[in-house]
Amino acid sequence: MAKKRRQSGEATGTESRLALSMAQVLRQHRQAKKRASEEVIHDLRVAVRRSRTVASTMAALDPNAAWKKMGKAGKRLFDRLGELRDTQVQRIWVEVLDVRGDEVGERLQAHLRGRQRRCHRRARRAIQHFDRKSWRRWSRSLPRRIDQVRIEDAMLARLAVARLGAAQVHHRVPIDGDSSDYHRLRIEVKRFRYFVENFLPERYVAWKEDLKKMQDMLGEAHDFDVLLATLDHLAPSADEGAAKEWRERIMSERGRRFDEYGQISSKPEGSIWKLWREDLLADAGPGE
Repeated sequence: MAKKRRQSGEATGTESRLALSMAQVLRQHRQAKKRASEEVIHDLRVAVRRSRTVASTMAALDPNAAWKKMGKAGKRLFDRLGELRDTQVQRIWVEVLDVRGDEVGERLQAHLRGRQRRCHRRARRAIQHFDRKSWRRWSRSLPRRIDQVRIEDAMLARLAVARLGAAQVHHRVPIDGDSSDYHRLRIEVKRFRYFVENFLPERYVAWKEDLKKMQDMLGEAHDFDVLLATLDHLAPSADEGAAKEWRERIMSERGRRFDEYGQISSKPEGSIWKLWREDLLADAGPGE
């Protein structure tokens, strides 16, 4: 059956979700100007990422230049807050893993406190330079444009297949391969998740639990990779035995996340990637 043409906003509520996420950026940005806490920085980056996911898709469907401008403005803020967010998360993990309160844990915390102060200064500059006026203007105009762009159901499914494929490429990398490949996989899973959430909400209802778990496990595995790099940086000046114990502890936690990710991605009925792809291809229609 041929897929009907429709206004994407009418069918998916994408315009309302974009309006909400862009408004959330402004709210969290206001909070970040007062206090850049872990929760505020996290919520601000999530809201920016959600907004950028819609912008990247709509930029390919709508010639209005504001989509790319909004995406670039969001990327600048998102990237400059990333280092602070990574440091905040590392400090949390050190607290969780430092069951003995040993010298290595103390050195890690001291190193991360210093890094967080530096990252905080850079993040504050990015927060101060964020163009709220333009973002507010886009938050009024861009959601309305979604209602004016007619998108075929099949086109959305084909775009989702492409995003799924971008993630699956990195899934094929062996688990003991370069950690950057799994970092890339984590990013692509996030992009796929937010695309489905915004443009294919019926599919998202069925897939969201697995998508969120996959994203969480890959995210925590990446956290441990970053923490391991920090430990290696400090290792020459730390007790060799204690540093080795920390390394083993971190690698054990990292491995457990990959095990859980593997359980999610391989269902008894088959690979979750294959199942998702088959569902999307059925939506995409002939020729895919």
